[in-house]
Amino acid sequence: MSTIQNSIDAIIKQGMLPLYFNADENKSISVLRTLYNIGIRAVEYTSRGPEALSNFKKMVEVRNAEMPEMLLGIGTIKNLVQAETYYLTGADFFISPGFVPEVASFLIPKDVLYAPGCMTPTEIILAENAGCKIH
Repeated sequence: MSTIQNSIDAIIKQGMLPLYFNADENKSISVLRTLYNIGIRAVEYTSRGPEALSNFKKMVEVRNAEMPEMLLGIGTIKNLVQAETYYLTGADFFISPGFVPEVASFLIPKDVLYAPGCMTPTEIILAENAGCKIH
C-alpha cells in the first residue's frame, strides 16, 4: 500500500488520473498494461458493474507481477463495505462521488488516500476535518 502523500504526489506528477471500467476482465487488464507502458503510474478503476470486484482482483495480481510502480485506485466507493472489500483486495487509493464519513474513518488512519467528491462548502469542511487531503 502507498501512503497518502505518495498517492497524491504520483497523481500530481502525471498531471491526470485516468479512470475507466470495462466488464471484460481481459480488456480491463489490457487497458492497465497500455497505460503503464505509456508512463502512467496511477489509475482509477471504477466500481460500476457486477464484474468490477473480480476484475480488480485480477488487475491487482497483474500489477503486482508486472507493474511495480503502478498505483491502482478504486472509484465510485459509496459505503464502508465497499471500502473494506477493496482495501483487502489491495487498492492503493479510493475515490468517492461524495463524502462518506465512515469511509474516511476507515481509510485515513491506515494512511490510505481517500478523495471524496465534494460539491458544497459543508462537504468540503467535513472532508477536511475528517483528514481528507484532496476533495
